[in-house]
Formats: sequence, structure tokens, C-alpha cells
Amino acid sequence: MFQATKTYLDALRAEPGVDEVMERFAYSPDLFNAVSFEVKGSLTATPDTLRRRMEGLPELRVRHIWPVEAVPAPTYPGELFNVSSLAANARRAAEVFPPHEMIQVDKLHELGYAGNGTRIGVVDSGVDWRHPALGGCFGPGCLVEYGYDFVGDNFNGTPATLAPDDDPWEECNGHGTLVSGVIAAQHNALGFIGAAPGVRLGVYRTFSCAGASTANVMIAAIIRAAEDDVADFGKGSDIITMSVGHHSGWAGTPLAEAMSRVSKRTGIPCVAAAGNSEGRGYSQSRHTRLHAPARARNRCCD
Repeated sequence: MFQATKTYLDALRAEPGVDEVMERFAYSPDLFNAVSFEVKGSLTATPDTLRRRMEGLPELRVRHIWPVEAVPAPTYPGELFNVSSLAANARRAAEVFPPHEMIQVDKLHELGYAGNGTRIGVVDSGVDWRHPALGGCFGPGCLVEYGYDFVGDNFNGTPATLAPDDDPWEECNGHGTLVSGVIAAQHNALGFIGAAPGVRLGVYRTFSCAGASTANVMIAAIIRAAEDDVADFGKGSDIITMSVGHHSGWAGTPLAEAMSRVSKRTGIPCVAAAGNSEGRGYSQSRHTRLHAPARARNRCCD
């Protein structure tokens, strides 16, 4: 923990009505100078009073205070195409994959661009790296070369259920596996490949099998994706991508702030999906010229 953060938390522990302050994540001061913590005690019964106390502590000037928000897991529509129907199209393997034609990825492949030498950090539900289309292994020399599991299988949003480990493998959700395949799937019997099959992936699992995550976990994953040392490549991902079920049109949320600061201070492009939330209207902005393509039922993109 950084000294300024420790001093601040110690001062908060000394406040009347505070029984315990438990640090959850202390983020890199170079990228996002913040700390996530849980407070227990009678003072938590009056959140406005607790907030004023935290803002008024002289030990550290606090610019923003945010509650930890739950982040729902990303969803996907399931078996749009079953395996047998994909296998029936495998005879077209030598032809162009139609989604790649739509966005002209096929043109890049023809020119020899496959993403070689690029590292992409995927912040999502984890990945089934055992899948043959994703290389079947995890670690140096593999397609899924680096990553981390921040949550474990049973995280329900409460800190006590966090069970992090060094392997982002999962097979209970599948969304992160889907995203990884869209990016980098290798040639396979079903006749498709990813948009950039030459990249190396770093996958950061932020959703449990129960579909739970929180904004402080997501921020920790983004920062780790930017800072992880990757064998033979150096420090950090070249691109960070995130697909979550978090609904917000505001740039001042902690997750948006963290992504913006990481991108600004490292130069790493941080990409977030526009989402599938057509039920929330064209846009959460009042500006009449700003619209989200996810609003259209027959949309071409997220």
C-alpha cells in the first residue's frame, strides 16, 4: 500500500463510529490514484455523514468518492448457430468468413496482416483456453499467454467470496471465450478464424459463475492489463478491450474514469463495447445527435 493511502485509511479508522476499514484494492498511483475499501461501524448507517467525514479528513485531499457498484455479467444469445450447422459450412473454409467481408478484415488478411506481435488484454468473464481454436494451452508461447482471475467461481459481489488465482480459465459463462475467439480464433474444423489470429491474448477474469462483479474489480483488471509484464514482449497490453453489462452514459463513473486515465497516461487504447441495451433508448445523453447503435434491433455492430 502506498504511504499516502495508508495514512488516509488510518485516519478514517480513528473516526468515531468506524469499527473497521478493510482495504480491497490499492491502484497504481501512476495510472489511477485511488483505493477501494470497505467500512464497518455505526457511521455507515448514515452514508451522507460518512461521505462528509471521508471528504473532510486532512490527511489526504480526496477529489472523488464513489460507492462500489455491482456490474452484471455480459450476456450473449446462446446458440445462434449450433455446432452441426457450423460444421455444414466448413466446406467454405477456403472462402472468406462473411463477418470479415463486412468489415474488410479479409482485405487485411490478404495483405498479410494478422496482428502478429500485438498483445490484447481482454477484461471479461475469463476464457476456456483449453479450446483447440484458442490454442489449447495457457502461458508463454501460447495464444492465451498471460492473464489473471480476480474473482473465482463463487464470487457473489461480497469481498469475502473473492478467490483470485493466476489462471483465468472458466467454462461456466463463455462470453470471454466468445470474445477471445472473435479476436484470435485459430484455423479449425468449423471453417472460421479470428480477426487477428496472430496476436497474443491476456485474459482477465472479472465475473464469477454466478455472474457477479463490481466496479472496483473491473478497475483492478484494467490496470493490471496495462501493467503486466509479458514474456518476450515487455510491459503491458497494446490494446485493452472490455465487454460488460454495465449501463451508464456518463464519463464521470469510476470505471470510465479509470479507462480514460489508463489510456491517456499509457497511450494504450481502451475499448469498451457500446452494449446491447436497446431498452434504455437511443442514448443516455440528452444530446439529440448522439445515439447508440445498440438501440437498433437489427444492428450491424455494438
